[in-house]
Amino acid sequence: MSRAFSTYLNLLRLLAALAVFFSHAALQSFTGGTVWAPSLMGHKAVILFFVLSGYVIAYVAREREHTFAVFAVSRAARIYSVAVPALAISFVIQLLLWHLGETAPVYQLTQPFKYLPVFLTFTGDAWFLNEDAFANVPYWSLFYEVWYYAAFAAAFYLRGWARIAVLAAVVLATGPRIWLLAPLWLAGCLVYRLHRGPGPGRRTARLLFVASLLAAGFILAADPNSAMNAWADRLSGGWMSANLRYSRYVLGDLLTGGIVAINLYAAPYAELRFGAAARPIAWAASFTFALYLLHYPLLDLYSTLALPAPLLIAAVLVSVLLLGQVTERQKDRLRAWLMAWLAFITQGKALAGRARPG
Repeated sequence: MSRAFSTYLNLLRLLAALAVFFSHAALQSFTGGTVWAPSLMGHKAVILFFVLSGYVIAYVAREREHTFAVFAVSRAARIYSVAVPALAISFVIQLLLWHLGETAPVYQLTQPFKYLPVFLTFTGDAWFLNEDAFANVPYWSLFYEVWYYAAFAAAFYLRGWARIAVLAAVVLATGPRIWLLAPLWLAGCLVYRLHRGPGPGRRTARLLFVASLLAAGFILAADPNSAMNAWADRLSGGWMSANLRYSRYVLGDLLTGGIVAINLYAAPYAELRFGAAARPIAWAASFTFALYLLHYPLLDLYSTLALPAPLLIAAVLVSVLLLGQVTERQKDRLRAWLMAWLAFITQGKALAGRARPG
């Protein structure tokens, strides 16, 4: 992967995380309508994350993480290094708000050990469950993405009946709802596969790149997705909005995901240049997962102080930068610790096998 394309992926991650943040900051309950964001901007940014995630996972599996065990350890370190602190912070903030008389998920707060396994196994949207992790709304995307990781790992690393059995188990464990958005994630995998073959010339790539940016701007400004989703919901007699939760926008999401996939495909051939901006973009992008998972509970907390919108936004961003030092920065330590345990267990099994008579 070229440095320019890597920088562009970092830029997309950063812009998507900021889009989700500002879409939530624009909620009436947080800023009283003083902040504006395009309709469903945050959800569309999550769709960008899905396509981007499929690309990155296909890349690291092919280029770096050559075994199932290494892949699993790397993904666990990436997810849990931020997800666990985010759950803890969300729980504490909701507990505080509850005692202050604010609205809170009391049934979760009074039975945390009943719901923590659901959130830590990312099954809050499995089958007929509809659980937001201690009111941390953005956490929902992990209920989808982690299971896409599992299905990909089974398909990529396993063979024969083991592959079929694990894929079947993954689908049965989660139910059909989350798989409606799986084509978006797989689109990212497809783009990576296309990148391994011959690509278009620079002129064609730049035309595709600019066209995809214009299309993305049109989607944000005119929001044809909402009309498409409303039509599909009417066609289903309201069943989609009543039962699919975060998958109810699937028709519009396919349009968004297709545009993102075209943009990703064209980007490395368009010969983008970032120069001195590459380093600050990479630094800022290193906080995107923390920003994504922590901004909502922090908005919930700081909005009780009735801060004006600029101060509220600044307070959340500063808090994310500080907390990111304890979350994002621990990923490599957690991965090293998990790898050490994996090596210890593997060596122990090998020694036991050699010691077995016959």
